[in-house]
Amino acid sequence: MKSIVAFIVLGILFFSVTAVSQNAENVSLFNPIETPSQFLKTKQKLLTLTAKRVDYSDQAVFKDYLPFANALTRWSKQNGSDEDIVYANYCLFQVLYHAQKDLEAISIGERIFPKKEMLLEMHQYWLLDALLALYSKIEAYDDVLRLLPYKQEEFFKKYNVKGRGNTYKEDLAMTLYKIGDYAKAVRYFKEQAPEYKSVGNQLMTSSMYNNAGLSFFKMKEYDSALVYYEKSIVEISLPGSSKIEGRDEEYKKKFKNIILGNIAEIEFEKGNIDKALKTFLVELNDNTREYQIVTAAYYNVARAYYKKGEIALATKYIDSALTSVTSYNEINSIVKLYDLKGKLLLYDNNIKEAENYFNKKEVLQDSIRNIQIKRKSNLAAAKFNVDFKERELITTKQEVASKTRALRNQLIALFITLLLLGLLTYFYVRSVQDKRTISQQTASLETSLHEKEVLLKEVHHRVKNNLQVISSLLQLQSKKATDDTMKKALNDSQRHIHSMALVHQMLYQQDQYTKIPMQSYLKKLVDQLLYSLSGTHINSLIEVENIELSIDKAIPLGLMLSELITNTNKYAFDDETGMIHVELKGLSESEKIKTYHFSYSDNGKGLAPDYKDHISKTMGFRLIFMLAEEMDGAIEVQGDKGLKVKVVFKEIRI
Repeated sequence: MKSIVAFIVLGILFFSVTAVSQNAENVSLFNPIETPSQFLKTKQKLLTLTAKRVDYSDQAVFKDYLPFANALTRWSKQNGSDEDIVYANYCLFQVLYHAQKDLEAISIGERIFPKKEMLLEMHQYWLLDALLALYSKIEAYDDVLRLLPYKQEEFFKKYNVKGRGNTYKEDLAMTLYKIGDYAKAVRYFKEQAPEYKSVGNQLMTSSMYNNAGLSFFKMKEYDSALVYYEKSIVEISLPGSSKIEGRDEEYKKKFKNIILGNIAEIEFEKGNIDKALKTFLVELNDNTREYQIVTAAYYNVARAYYKKGEIALATKYIDSALTSVTSYNEINSIVKLYDLKGKLLLYDNNIKEAENYFNKKEVLQDSIRNIQIKRKSNLAAAKFNVDFKERELITTKQEVASKTRALRNQLIALFITLLLLGLLTYFYVRSVQDKRTISQQTASLETSLHEKEVLLKEVHHRVKNNLQVISSLLQLQSKKATDDTMKKALNDSQRHIHSMALVHQMLYQQDQYTKIPMQSYLKKLVDQLLYSLSGTHINSLIEVENIELSIDKAIPLGLMLSELITNTNKYAFDDETGMIHVELKGLSESEKIKTYHFSYSDNGKGLAPDYKDHISKTMGFRLIFMLAEEMDGAIEVQGDKGLKVKVVFKEIRI
């Protein structure tokens, strides 16, 4: 027993001595920087260390190098040339980059990027590549797009990289895809695919075609998406494993299943639920160990069964998805799972538990928005720090030049020069103080404004969600109701609530929170109303000018349009296909008041011959007249040849 204890103690002593010796070895790499020779040695050591391929486990090591990198920059500012300053900052940038201090690294990198010609070509490319990686990591895609042309010029042209087939177009396409510019992304994915094909890289050729298909899918151009998914399958199905580095046939099979899953998404969108479900089940039984693919497969199967109305099966698979998703951190996936779980619970009339899942979804969405806002704020602060340092350097050089000129002045003007310097100093201090005060006040006002905007946006968001919950409850009650009158009242109420919810949705999805873009609002409202009215064969013509109205005008106008379309669906046509025409335009404009003209018409049977005597007594038209009165508008109804309703109203401009 004593021998075992002695062995353990000796082992602990051995590892302690080893750790101390390793730490001493790291520290001994660097000496205090007091001479140009010591500066060069330290610079070379840091360049050598940061040139090695590293992983996340080395993060702590590079944090230990930060004091030496900072000492390098201090010495260069006091004693070095412009090139010494740039290289010292480059070393600091590389240490910060490997230590994963992203925003600090960006600040230093942007400071030296305009002077990158002072670096060796190799270091110029490493600087550019690291900056691109940092901006991609924090999702600053505008900055990625700003720097990508330099990558094309500095790397692909100078170094003529052809052997592996990759060009800057792949990075450009992926960035455009991430920011939602899918049309341009398609162009560059299509141009990159032949580059990989020319060097026999099947996997990456297939991947580019698949990405082009995903871009078309995002644009809802499903036929084009299918074309490129098929091209992707052809490439990945070619025999052999030419140029697929480190990938076996099993990986090719999994990738092919992913593409088939993408095709199934199109079938799902087209309403071919059974066909899509079959592929989703194959993808689920792929026996893969990648949690994200497993969870996505469970989710796809669950929503397919939900669409088919098989609630028990949908619940089974969504519960499996929720179980598997805890194994990795994927917030956007969890949001979709919570949303579907809430809908399933709502379908079973488990309202309290459904609200719990909807609330959890809202919390996650809020966290995503907060992360994005924080990233943008931190990046703005880093860029401001770059500008501030540059201005500080310029100011310092100007002060030095001014003092040098003052020393060359004649002795007889010394008193006058000192007096002027005193006055300039006084006004400079006053100016700095005034600017600081203005800056603080501006920052305070901007913070207050931002808080109010976020709060108002959140209010509209929650109002929209609450209205959607009410709409869902009315839908459930409508399905349970046996009386046709009650069903009609519930369905009409649901459509009215949906038109109001759409207003609040558009308010929180745009940058301004008081005006509704009527062009997109009326288009969406008409499309959704016609879609919700089962069995209808009504086409629409919508002519709306680029008009923005306040919520006080937009909501009654939307409710009026909802009632008119409902009446048209009920009474205007029998089984034939009909047409409705919606128009909104500005008539006149003064300094404070603008007049608008709204018209609605259909080519149906029209109203009864004596409609003028009875129109104000029907429930539908009583509601329409009340809404026109709420808008302070003058209404005119014609029912001889189809139905025509015209409303002229005014809005005070603020």
